[in-house]
Formats: sequence, C-alpha cells, structure tokens
Amino acid sequence: MKKHNAKLDIWGDAFRIFLAYISRKLHENLDYKPHPLIRALQCALAGTEKVKPNEHTMGISDPYVVVLQKNPDGRIAIKEIRVLATNRELTVEAMIAIFRLQILLDKIDGDVTSQDEAVDALNRVIPTAHFHLLGGRWREARDEFIKKAKEGKIHLPSSFKNSALSTELLKITNDTPWEEYSPQLRSLIGSTYAEIIDQRSGSVIIVSPAGVKIEKSKIFEMTVEFF
Repeated sequence: MKKHNAKLDIWGDAFRIFLAYISRKLHENLDYKPHPLIRALQCALAGTEKVKPNEHTMGISDPYVVVLQKNPDGRIAIKEIRVLATNRELTVEAMIAIFRLQILLDKIDGDVTSQDEAVDALNRVIPTAHFHLLGGRWREARDEFIKKAKEGKIHLPSSFKNSALSTELLKITNDTPWEEYSPQLRSLIGSTYAEIIDQRSGSVIIVSPAGVKIEKSKIFEMTVEFF
C-alpha cells in the first residue's frame, strides 16, 4: 500500500473551493456527473461526519475507491486511492490532476472535445509528458515507420510477426486513408514518430484521424495512466 500522508486540511481552501465548485455544478444541473474518483471522494468525506477518531470511511464509485481516516485532531487523511478493476493504487497527485482536468473539461459543452482542446488539457494537467497532434503528418509517420522497420531500427515483440497488426501492415498501400488504420496500428506508427516531433522524453502523439472528436472519458483515462 502506498503511503498517503496528505491531509485534507493541508490543502485547506483548495479542497473546499473545488468541492464547492462540484456542489454548484450539481445544483445547476441535476444530470451533471463529475468523474467517478471525485464522487468516491465525496462519498468518503460524507462518511467522516459519522465516524469516531481513528476510524476509516470508504467511498466507492466504480471503478474507484477512496479510503479516508478521521484523525483525533479532526484532520482527514487520505489512506488509499485505488482502481478496483485493475487493483491499481493511485497517488494523491493523480487525484489532483483529475480535479484540474474536471474543471478544464467542464468548460467544453458535451461529452467530447476537439483534438486541440484535448491536447491543451492534457499538457496542462500532466507535467511529466508533452502531448502533440500527429494531424496531417501521418503519411510521413507511416513512411518513417516502414523505413525504420525495414532497417531493423524498431524493436517489435516476436508476437508481432504473427499478429493481426502485422497482417494489417502488409495490406497497407500508399492510398489507404488514415481512418482505415486500426487504432493499435496508428498508435504504433505514432509512437515511432514521437522523437521527430519532440525529442524530449515523455512526448506523446495523439494519432486520431483529423476532425475526429475525443471523448472526455478517454482523456480522463489517459491522465490516470500517467500517475
């Protein structure tokens, strides 16, 4: 179990302001649905009003669980943040990133965003990565991938040779539109082109076909993976 030394009162106004923000959004729109991790935290916090010092409360909103402890001095400590589906434990930093992302994405109507909006949001909340759009450079990326693969400069797992990706790549022609590439193959091609777009470590290329909207839920999922 990871050690979570963060106390909610350390963040003080920051936490209260954020939770007040969520309350206002719910008051304005009964259909408003904050990220499940936020709902799990709200549930756990509500439970702290009913327990004795040193006791724990738990909030669950699939697939997340948040465990808090009410200390004798009244402070609330975060004891555990976990993804139930994968049994993966998250850091407090991941929760903070989700908070920030929630506010950013709430400014965009609907359940999807443009690719530019997605990249901007990700770069704002994940300081360890650098996100870019592949956009119209996909042909260059494809040709570079094929060139490197023929030169043996790309390390591919042995399973790739007999995989559907290998079969798909052999069927690709110069005229095959990017929309017809599988998401897996697009990601593989984009990842090999990352160093050309940005030589810094942690660069990530968004390889969705031009004009395709990105679901907000996917942006949240991507964010969690970086913590």
